[in-house]
Order: sequence, then structure tokens, then C-alpha cells
Amino acid sequence: LAASGAQLDLVADAVVGKPNLTTGSGGGINEYYLSEPAGVAEDPVTGALWVADMTNHRVLRYSSAASFANGEAANLVLGQPDFNSNNSGAERHQLNWPGNVAITPDGRPVAVADTNNDRVLIWNDFPDRNAAVPSASCRPGASGSFAARRDRSRVTSCALPSVPRSLASAR
Repeated sequence: LAASGAQLDLVADAVVGKPNLTTGSGGGINEYYLSEPAGVAEDPVTGALWVADMTNHRVLRYSSAASFANGEAANLVLGQPDFNSNNSGAERHQLNWPGNVAITPDGRPVAVADTNNDRVLIWNDFPDRNAAVPSASCRPGASGSFAARRDRSRVTSCALPSVPRSLASAR
């Protein structure tokens, strides 16, 4: 909401996943294009922009949310071995329809709602390579709420009440 008397800026300044603001749907499977982007998070420590790319079964990281330029390439991919793959899977290094990504205020851990695998994957340390294996995998359990056990700011085990669709990080 704009402050009283202030004018809202209704025009986008940049676009992620397409070369410019006027390109329509379509594109390739690479570090430049997205297919059904779902969740977005900014790393509060590094300023990196993370985007859940649902139908490509991956999460992409871009170097900076603040200085992002149209058509900029992602610099890291989770859930795939490289930027040109989009195979779904249920192994620890794979994703199937990721719905969202969340990052804690200290920049770790990084969590991804892996919707069609009914789990949340957690990287306790900032992923630094493509297809990095997560530290923990949380699946729906019998408890009525999300529970995560932390040991020195590292998630060691957790349970979910139902299929994960979205995530939030407490500040």
C-alpha cells in the first residue's frame, strides 16, 4: 500500500525467466528461462534471488535481487544436475514440482517445498554447486504442526502435518 498521497508504481522494472518484459510464454530449458515460477525468496545475507521453477523441477539462484538485469542467467540450480535438464525425481538431490523456497534471516538453512514428493528439503549450509544434496528431508507425519529440531542453527530432523505447498521463514 502506498502512503497517503503517494503514487503507486504499477510498472515492473525487471523480469526473471525471460529476456525482456514483452516476451511471452515459451523458451528453452536453460539458465535463462523459467516454466511456471512459483515461489521467490531473497537471501537476506548475500542478496541472492531464489526462484522455484515448478514444471522444470528445479530451484534457480540469481546472484543479486537488487541489481538483477533483464535476461540475466541463473548461477546455480537445485534439483537438476545442470541448467539443461528438467527430469522429476524423488532422490535426495532431485525435485518434483517445487512450490516454494524459504531462507532464514541468517541465510541458512535454505528450505524447498518439494510438493509432488510430499516433503520439504533443507540445506543447512548455503548450496554452492548444482544438484547439491540437502542436509534433511521432512515428510508428513502424525503431528499437527511443523516441527523441526535444531542443533546450533542446523535442522537435524522434522515432521510435517500435510503435503507442503508453501513455506515461510520467521524473522
